[in-house]
Amino acid sequence: MDMTTDYKISPHLREITHEQVALLDQRATEGSSWEFYCSSYIHHPTVFVHKISGLVQDAIDEYFTEVRVDNKRMVTDCSCGERSGICKHAIALLYGWVDDDEGFLNVADTLERLQHKDKNDLLEILGRMIMFDSRNLGFIDDDVAADDLDDESL
Repeated sequence: MDMTTDYKISPHLREITHEQVALLDQRATEGSSWEFYCSSYIHHPTVFVHKISGLVQDAIDEYFTEVRVDNKRMVTDCSCGERSGICKHAIALLYGWVDDDEGFLNVADTLERLQHKDKNDLLEILGRMIMFDSRNLGFIDDDVAADDLDDESL
């Protein structure tokens, strides 16, 4: 992977307005997502090129949510399992983005900082990632080709 690539935040993501999210909220959840957003918490919100993600937590549970935007469509994915349309967690994440995009960590900044770390520090980070979630082993397995990794997997 070429770590010198300039990962600018997508203009399609930057152009989303509060009014557009409110309209989507009204259509998808009859406006209930605004109240949900106001009473929930978004942990570890991130942005990377055309994707925002975060852990959206309410009083009961926490859901990992992603929203990807390009010039033609918006695709959402949430661990809540909602499949019939966009869920309140994704809309809450969008409200978070349009109301406080500075609170979202830009993954590109982290990638840039990683370029300047020495090998031992990087190995320590990788070790913690594997201990935290053994599925991360797949990213360092010899069978994983660099071409298989794209922006979506980061």
